[in-house]
Amino acid sequence: MPIFHEILGKFILHIRKIRIFLYLSLILSSIFLFSCNPTKYVPEGETLLAENHLKVNNEGVKPADLEPYIKQKPNKKIFGSRFHLGLYNLSDIEKEKGIHNWLRKIGEEPVVFDPYSAAKSTDQIESYVSSKGYFDVKVSETVETVKRKSSVHYNVDLTTPYLIRDITYDIADSNLQTLYFFDSINSVIERGKPYDVDVLQEERLRFERFVRDHGFFQFSSDYISFEVDSTVGNRQVDINFVVRNLTRIDERNNVMQVPHSIYRINNIYIYPD
Repeated sequence: MPIFHEILGKFILHIRKIRIFLYLSLILSSIFLFSCNPTKYVPEGETLLAENHLKVNNEGVKPADLEPYIKQKPNKKIFGSRFHLGLYNLSDIEKEKGIHNWLRKIGEEPVVFDPYSAAKSTDQIESYVSSKGYFDVKVSETVETVKRKSSVHYNVDLTTPYLIRDITYDIADSNLQTLYFFDSINSVIERGKPYDVDVLQEERLRFERFVRDHGFFQFSSDYISFEVDSTVGNRQVDINFVVRNLTRIDERNNVMQVPHSIYRINNIYIYPD
């Protein structure tokens, strides 16, 4: 009898595994079936965003660098199938409770193509590429629609970036000017290199840290700006590094420009354990 019960238990366990396998297969097959009809819940007159494509004609900018600036992303895929969209499509959107609500929660509703987002993405890509010195970049988008599914093709046409020809300095505070020229060897802005807004921002933060370590405790990079002249010709720019004085309001509410304060050590207190 114990042997019989052991055999019976294994048989029942085997049957349960088969039932679970068949149940999961049925669910996955249903999801696959509905993922083959991804436009099920796309409103009439609208299309599903199927794909985004990026084409750049210059190795100076990689498509991966531009992807974050695309405002609208299609439904994610797993093994080539829109699994989460399939889960959403399995539900009945007219039913708010039960398994239908659960399927919508773990699923993903269809991403309806938005022409405004595509145009905004084009502007964002153009702005980013311009910040890398490609001032005359041309970015265009083309929409291809087949069977209520739209694919957006972004074409980025680049020439050569503008290079930094010269750097001048307009530092109002003489103490800060002395510090800057003392540390200028560590500047990240270099003549002959492509213009890059990120490099300018890096230099702002670098100089802020440097002068704060030298007594200008309340100095902020907000007082640093750059004037860029791209009209010098030959695809070059001149950069004027500007550091303004501290802005204060006097007792008569007049705006004053004064040198930045230098902080010095007064007292040192030691508290031994």
